Amino acid sequence: MIASLDRFFWFIRERDRIRRKRERREPFPWTDDPILSKYRFTNIYRMDDRVSKHWLRTVHDHYLPYRKDYAEPLVRETMIYRTFVHPDTFELLEDELEEWDWKRAAKTLGRIHAKGVPYHTNAYTISACGSKNPKHLTLCANLAMALEHVSSIVQVIRETRSIEQTVKYMDHHADGFSMFTAYEVATDLRHTALLSKAVDIHTWANPGPGCQLGLHLLHGRPLTKTNKPSAAQEEQYVAEMRELLVESQRPGRLGKWMAPFEMRDIENCLCEFSKYERCRLGLSRPRNRFVPPEQRRAA
Repeated sequence: MIASLDRFFWFIRERDRIRRKRERREPFPWTDDPILSKYRFTNIYRMDDRVSKHWLRTVHDHYLPYRKDYAEPLVRETMIYRTFVHPDTFELLEDELEEWDWKRAAKTLGRIHAKGVPYHTNAYTISACGSKNPKHLTLCANLAMALEHVSSIVQVIRETRSIEQTVKYMDHHADGFSMFTAYEVATDLRHTALLSKAVDIHTWANPGPGCQLGLHLLHGRPLTKTNKPSAAQEEQYVAEMRELLVESQRPGRLGKWMAPFEMRDIENCLCEFSKYERCRLGLSRPRNRFVPPEQRRAA
């Protein structure tokens, strides 16, 4: 079972065409492909997503023009934001941004949870880390432990200017913070003065489970995945992503309207392509269906 490079890059171009048509308010459907019409996929470029745009407006732009003493609050607020990945939740927790009172934050989230109001994203699974406590309680307590390391995270960023080193430091030292969440935070910080000139923008990305499945499909390997690949596996996956990054630079691989890729874009597209391809092959279905705008308005 091998997915072709042509199909991979077709998926990338077609998904971004859909974004452009939607932003131009063209009538639905925006594609003839039944899978892309039926299910929800993230945008090709992460910063085109609604939540990332909200982070840009509420966190990133709040610290412009940037000063060095903004580093810690910028990292702190980004860590809070990416723990829940829900714009309304971030605004509800505004009083906790300067000094995280996890018990008070948990009470706030508990009240809205009791009303059936979502307080975290449904785009991916947020783990309670094995705790039997309510998820909002566990997340708030874990975040309190992680935020104790903000100063040292800033120090690592300034010393290494590396997305990889930032992610791995947070994963190893910021208790309660997963590799996944650390990677999301570092990716946001790549769009700030802290990591805008990171040395590994074009050489490293975190090969998460979805990315691994995409690589397996392209290389005809069994569809196995792990949250934390071994050092040898990670080296292999990162090397394969670098090859795809080079391939993306060939004429015709990306649409003429599209910006050049970075490693994060390759990783993101592999994850989304794996969902698409496994659905096409009848192996699984994406979690979330796409509801067209006219149907949402009618509801």
